[in-house]
Amino acid sequence: MFIAAGVFAGPALAKDKPVLVELYTSQGCSSCPDADVLFQDLVKRPGIVGLAFHVDYWDYIGWQDIFARPEFTQRQKSYAKQHGAKMVYTPQVVVQGREFAVGSKPMDVAQAIKTQSHDDTGVSVRLTRGAGGVSVSITGTPAAQVAKPVVFVAEFIPSQQVSIQSGENAGRVWTYTNIVTRLTPLAPYSAPKFERTLTGFGDHIAVFVQGADHGPVLAADITR
Repeated sequence: MFIAAGVFAGPALAKDKPVLVELYTSQGCSSCPDADVLFQDLVKRPGIVGLAFHVDYWDYIGWQDIFARPEFTQRQKSYAKQHGAKMVYTPQVVVQGREFAVGSKPMDVAQAIKTQSHDDTGVSVRLTRGAGGVSVSITGTPAAQVAKPVVFVAEFIPSQQVSIQSGENAGRVWTYTNIVTRLTPLAPYSAPKFERTLTGFGDHIAVFVQGADHGPVLAADITR
């Protein structure tokens, strides 16, 4: 088995700004465990906002992914349509809504993160946890070509172990990381500033700003 330890060792890959790294994975996919291990290491790195979206199109093989949601499958399909791809697959990584890589190929993932971290979108997100909840502060003016940016809130489980009983990964006891449980479009982003204290969400959230119709991600932050 491919071991991810040390792949992302050293300075943060995202040197200029935090980047959103989405992993599309499935408990029923025999190619996904290597990517899941890689992702466990990746999300610990400064400057990385890592979110795992579990998809449901491998459930028919014999194991129903307990974290999969049809809306996450649709999100991945919408990315494919937006970028002219004919199919979706797992494991796939999407960086800043713009760049795609096979989730089990560490060098490809690292290069995508490096490239996107140098792109100045003009927008930043900051999350601050307080007694009244998590405060969101978004500042900056995006480039004119980014259409109708929207603020999203992703609720996630930091880590959970699953004993897989059937399907391609039968017999494995696997730990999954930053598992998205709900993705909520919160509000349109109106430059140059957006501030809100979030209530009604879980303890573990990420917030990101993304152009309409699965456009580029402008900025992201995550509770740690």
